[in-house]
Amino acid sequence: MFNLSLHSLNDEFCIKNGEVISAESFVGLVSTISAYLITQPDRVVLSFQDSYYFSAAVLAAMASEKKVIILPNNQKGTLEKFRAEYDSVLNDALVMNLPMGDALLEHFISPDASLVFFTSGSSGESKKVEKRFENFFAEVLELEATFRPRVNDSFIFSTVSHQHIYGFLFKVLWPTCMQRTWFASSMEYPEQITETAKQVSAFTLISTPAFLKRNSPVEKSIQNCQAVFSSGGLLSFEAATMTQQIYGVAPIEVYGSTESGGVGYRERVTDDQDWQTFSVVNISKNENDQLIVESPYIDEGSLAMGDRVEFTTNGFKLLGRVDDVVKIEDKRVSLSEMNARLLSSGFIKEAISIALEESGRQQVASVVVLSLAGEKLLHEKGSRALVNEIRTYLKNYFEAVVVPKKFRILDKLPYNEQSKLVKSELIGYFHEHG
Repeated sequence: MFNLSLHSLNDEFCIKNGEVISAESFVGLVSTISAYLITQPDRVVLSFQDSYYFSAAVLAAMASEKKVIILPNNQKGTLEKFRAEYDSVLNDALVMNLPMGDALLEHFISPDASLVFFTSGSSGESKKVEKRFENFFAEVLELEATFRPRVNDSFIFSTVSHQHIYGFLFKVLWPTCMQRTWFASSMEYPEQITETAKQVSAFTLISTPAFLKRNSPVEKSIQNCQAVFSSGGLLSFEAATMTQQIYGVAPIEVYGSTESGGVGYRERVTDDQDWQTFSVVNISKNENDQLIVESPYIDEGSLAMGDRVEFTTNGFKLLGRVDDVVKIEDKRVSLSEMNARLLSSGFIKEAISIALEESGRQQVASVVVLSLAGEKLLHEKGSRALVNEIRTYLKNYFEAVVVPKKFRILDKLPYNEQSKLVKSELIGYFHEHG
């Protein structure tokens, strides 16, 4: 049973639009929302733009023994798509107009309080993931035990949404439960972080590869950053190096999923760095090298991840997705290896390869973002010469039949709101463009 009270919160609960929100004000808002929820059905969807209102609503809903539904976004079409999953909607406008009542001094959250997330993964198909508050609180305790020496009492900045499990845990629940002041507004641009950093003694940044790769070189690093966390996908070593240059600390990557919670982490100082498991997580693998996870974040006992793994003396390495080994003309090829070789060509800084079926035959197709060398070759000799150079390089490692037959050159990879590359969208992109 978690006791939400003034004693369990930081006096300066969070910063919202430049103003300090006190713990007393926050508990008062939780009480107001709880009083409203008494009259509502059991299944309530939280559809909030504002992370402060969301944080009060999610704790009030759990304390009121409601089943909390958190959708991937607040779009009208998304709410309609999942209409069968909820009975009522709680949103910013409703909370802002609730009459403030007497604040209760304490709110008790049962370990069995239910939260439901939906994750798209790489296929684009929505998957319902239901967890108990106890699962999340166990992860908060592990995050604190693991990273307390790095984070200390710093302010929490974030570029991620509270509607995704990573943002919910790292931006909202961890600082709330462990008495750290967090900024309710998400940082949308690197410049916002630089300016806001001047207002605090020290900060920790919760971010994603999609955001960190947009940073630009700086002459002098930010001096008061305690830690940078990245999750939602693998961070390129180029982006990791740039992050360390800007913020003065090597980024800490966290590996996991909505279903599994956090599995492992690494402080990225070398390119091929091993992952470490969290102390409460046990891992194994099956005969196909598929990673199997057991942890207090999973009620089902064990969970088979979608990744292949290799165990090392210092931890483990990720070998790519279980489903990324495809057969082209009876030749097996790892799409992860193809992506790695594309990056090592020197012409490409980001790549994602897929198996594309046309006229009943499969072929490899790659979506790429060019490096400076790639852009120079494209400008000087054109796309045909560039693609020929890339294919010639790849034939040093692959048989000709599996070398990508189609390329799409983009300014940036099309990540969705959850920092995922959805396979169906990539296939559609090739079909759309011929």
